[in-house]
Amino acid sequence: MAILTIDLRTGRTDEQKRAFAAALLDVVSEATGEPRENIHLILHENPGINFVENAKHLPEFGSASTKPSGGTEHAADPVPSIEEVIARTETAPDGGPC
Repeated sequence: MAILTIDLRTGRTDEQKRAFAAALLDVVSEATGEPRENIHLILHENPGINFVENAKHLPEFGSASTKPSGGTEHAADPVPSIEEVIARTETAPDGGPC
C-alpha cells in the first residue's frame, strides 16, 4: 500500500480536491504499478501564512495580491493547475522524462 500525504493551502472547492486526488491517484498508480485502490491519500489544508517559499509567506490560495511587510502590494504567483503539476512530475530537471 502506498500512502501519500499532501499539504496544500486552504481555499479549494471539494470538486477541485476530488479532481486533484483522482489525478494524483492515476499518476502514482501508473508510475508505481500500484492499483488505485491500494493508494491512501491524505490532504492536509492550511492557510497560506503557514507556507514559506523563497523566504516569503505565501498568500491565501486564489488571492490576487498580498501585502508584504513593506506595505506595498504585489501580485501573487499564479497557482499552477493540476495539469502543470502533473507535467512537472513527468519531467526530470534536465528536461527529459522521469
